[in-house]
Amino acid sequence: MAGLGAAWRLSRAGGQVQVIERSAQLGGRVRSSAGAQAAVAGWFGSRDRQVSDWLAELSQDGEAREASIPFAAYSRNGRLEPLAGFAWRALLGAYGIRAHQALRVSRLGRLLRRFGDNLDPDAPECAAAQDDRSVADFVRLYFGPSVLQSWVVPTLTAWDVYDPENASRVVLLRRALRAGAAPVELASGWDPIFAALQEKLDVRTGAGASGIEVDAAGRWKVSLEDGATLEADAVVVATPAPRALSLLESVATPAERDFLGTVPYARSLVLHGRGSGKALPAVRVCVADRDGAFSIVRNASGGSALLAAGPWVEANWDAPDDVVAKAWLARPAPPWRDPEDGVELERIDPGIPQFGVGQFRALARFRAVQCDRRSTGRALYFAGDYLAEASLEGALASGFRAAADLLSDARA
Repeated sequence: MAGLGAAWRLSRAGGQVQVIERSAQLGGRVRSSAGAQAAVAGWFGSRDRQVSDWLAELSQDGEAREASIPFAAYSRNGRLEPLAGFAWRALLGAYGIRAHQALRVSRLGRLLRRFGDNLDPDAPECAAAQDDRSVADFVRLYFGPSVLQSWVVPTLTAWDVYDPENASRVVLLRRALRAGAAPVELASGWDPIFAALQEKLDVRTGAGASGIEVDAAGRWKVSLEDGATLEADAVVVATPAPRALSLLESVATPAERDFLGTVPYARSLVLHGRGSGKALPAVRVCVADRDGAFSIVRNASGGSALLAAGPWVEANWDAPDDVVAKAWLARPAPPWRDPEDGVELERIDPGIPQFGVGQFRALARFRAVQCDRRSTGRALYFAGDYLAEASLEGALASGFRAAADLLSDARA
């Protein structure tokens, strides 16, 4: 999605752009799987400005609608409890949250006003000054442990599949700025949009890049796995960080290699339930326990999707598909699944980029290197959710920023 966002903006500005896509279809992790009626990665929030703006540019904003699936936290005693909002009043009386600690959440608005200038969603590196403690440490200190366990943990599981003990508090602060957002889905799904983009853009699918080099005149050469070579005035690398590192081994500076080689990811598993066709209540369930984080969606026709990360995933990663499915279904049955469901498994590696304490400071250093290299005339740009946040909004924001940087340099 980061690459498509960059290509769209560059093409609209009059650039001659070619998209090199390794897969047979566009869409990356957002692309619908054959067995999934509800794709976890394709959801976004009603306050995700980049996604909304892009849909409007594509004349697809009318397709967006508030999802019928409510968010819920799967409580520790097996009961479903509504997931409270970001206002302290919403936390009063919420399951598991002590009243005096709920009242302390009123501090959050004051903190957001204090840090607001550093939480620019279009410039994640600006938050480096607040990247000094984990979400868990921050919440325990300011609000209390019951707020952490019964509100923050399921909230981050619902949206980001992060571990609050390791995630930077910037993650929570930036999420709080979009408080009150409703989950949004596209009426016809994402596939029609990808089909339209494939017609409007010059796209070469099934073509994996094997390396990127630049000659003395600043002309870029992209080698493809089929032996072909493409030339360009500028390149936007919109891949996960490990892939970007392998493509740019001979071009990247030592500082860039250090950054790209140390971006943390959580490998993830997606289990797609085909559904039995029975009419079932639609629900999104957030589970966070010692086994990791699970974000689960089921739509009204029974189709479902599970996004999992953490120790359970690592323990089952190398097992055969049927063993992994049985291991999940053997867990205490959450209310998302019809017992007659079939399950299809998808492994994603690298999976979800993690923004632990210090990662936003690393982003600031990486951004400084990019600005320095651009000042020398190097026309190489990076895009990807690892540069912003692990979401559709973050991926598009990074792609739009790469396009804006390239266009700015071209005009200079």
